[in-house]
Amino acid sequence: MNVRTIQLQSGAETELLAFLSTEMRVGYRHDSADTIILMGEEYRFRTNSRQTCTIVLKRLSDCTAIDLIGSGGKTGLFGFDW
Repeated sequence: MNVRTIQLQSGAETELLAFLSTEMRVGYRHDSADTIILMGEEYRFRTNSRQTCTIVLKRLSDCTAIDLIGSGGKTGLFGFDW
């Protein structure tokens, strides 16, 4: 699992959310006063695996902090996932 945090100038989050909605399939979205959570999952037939992306936008007083979390899983021996 990889986690990265970046900061975005306040007010630019609307443009970022519009871009993300065209680039990823959002399966879950939660909006609150100061936080937005987006989650997406895709299945890759070629490798028989799944990849997930979770994006957390936190509105701070002077900027928006963005946590990007990527993970994945693959079917293992005898069809077990881990």
